[in-house]
Amino acid sequence: MTPAGLDNQEIQNTLTDIILLSISYLVLAVLLSPLWSYRMDSYPGALGQIITNLITNALFHAWNDEESGILRISCCRVTNAYNNEEPMVRISVEDNGKGIPERNHARIFDPFFTTRMGRGGTGLDLNIAFNNARNNLGGTLDITSSEGEGSVFKLEIPRVAPTLKNETSSISHTQKKPGGPGP
Repeated sequence: MTPAGLDNQEIQNTLTDIILLSISYLVLAVLLSPLWSYRMDSYPGALGQIITNLITNALFHAWNDEESGILRISCCRVTNAYNNEEPMVRISVEDNGKGIPERNHARIFDPFFTTRMGRGGTGLDLNIAFNNARNNLGGTLDITSSEGEGSVFKLEIPRVAPTLKNETSSISHTQKKPGGPGP
């Protein structure tokens, strides 16, 4: 599998489609930052799946059932400590919801971890997003969150994705824990 070229308009259209499908049943303000002005060679399906899963996670968990809020999606180039541009892109999905308790941060990307079991949550969305970021796009997915202050998921991916040697299901991968058994 080889990466496909993506330009600003293709990425903007994909994000808009994902957002419209995701929030069609909820009144929510969505803010998109201006996108970068260069092409990426990446996997649009994996990138779309990550963004969809992050939006879905916010819709299920950030606000109580009758609340509305703000979901901000921003994109920027990654720079190092010397303000030199790295060949990376950061896409952030930020909500102003209720936040994630600190005790859940270490498990949030684990398969089947959910706080809504039996109420529509499977605990796979963030695991799939994490594994797509790492295994398919060659990047990272991190969380910053405090209770009562919302959450920010930061996806950092190279502008040129690695060439995948074979296609595998991202559900079959699990997050390796330091010092613990891995996949």
